[in-house]
Amino acid sequence: MATKYVTLSQSQTIANGVLAKVKAKGYAVASDLGALAAKDEVAKTDLASALVTEIEGKANSADLGALASLDDVAESSLASALATKINGKADAATTISGYGITDAYTKTEVDNAIGEAQASVLKPGGSLDEEGIVASLLVAGNLGKVYNITEDFTTTSDFVEGSGKVHPAGTNIYVVDVSSTSTPSYKFDVLAGEYGVATQSGNGLMSSTDKIKLDNADVTAYTGTGAIDVTNHVISVAAASPSTSGVGGAAGTMSAADKEKLDNADVTAYTGTGAISVSNHVISVAACTASSSGVGGNAGTMSAAQAEKLADIETASAQDIADLVAALDNL
Repeated sequence: MATKYVTLSQSQTIANGVLAKVKAKGYAVASDLGALAAKDEVAKTDLASALVTEIEGKANSADLGALASLDDVAESSLASALATKINGKADAATTISGYGITDAYTKTEVDNAIGEAQASVLKPGGSLDEEGIVASLLVAGNLGKVYNITEDFTTTSDFVEGSGKVHPAGTNIYVVDVSSTSTPSYKFDVLAGEYGVATQSGNGLMSSTDKIKLDNADVTAYTGTGAIDVTNHVISVAAASPSTSGVGGAAGTMSAADKEKLDNADVTAYTGTGAISVSNHVISVAACTASSSGVGGNAGTMSAAQAEKLADIETASAQDIADLVAALDNL
């Protein structure tokens, strides 16, 4: 088959049309495409090959190569084939959505992800004493900053763990966002360190001294009713006290003096019938009394005067009684 040619004028027209189409889509134009216009005669196979090479990867080259089978390539046919492929490509754009891509992160999403990643990275913030731990440090610019505390300190409400926790010198704290919403809320959090020794006002670790005291303590269940007082880790029970009436009173500990009195007391069972009175720890029995008839009366204790009178009474002997009976019989 004889080779078909297009004239120089036709090739210039076709080349200009192709260049206009390609440039309109934002594609770069290779120098060899424009070089065709410099030839006196352009074979249709040369033109098709140059176009396929230039738009390789941008359009289906097989469709363009099919133009070479035509005896004559009309400008309209070439323009139509190129337009179909070029129109299927996205126009030049400056955003992802401009190219019709819907499954990629946007610039805003990427910026936010990078910001969150940077915020989670801990950064050195220097050293502070306890007075330097102030709320003014709780700002976005300090997020993730780590501070080394150079002295013992007690946490405040600005800490994640709350107030009243004691930490030793050398503890590290950092600024963290504790909010679960879009509005940030910054607090200090303890990153490293341990509790100091417990005090009467703050929780902490037990000292070795307190552990020894605890191990040596004789702790038993208290069953008394006396008031218990705890001062400086010492438990004491109030001393027992009598009531004003001599009966009852408050239970408690016994003094050394009372223990001595109790040990020296001669306590025996009372078998009398006189009334018993208890006053200020002294037990007494009511004095005995005689009846008005001289017979009976109430048993009780004998006074010293009564005992003296009883001692002065001379008691008759058995012989005296026998002699008296004999004298009575002789009357």
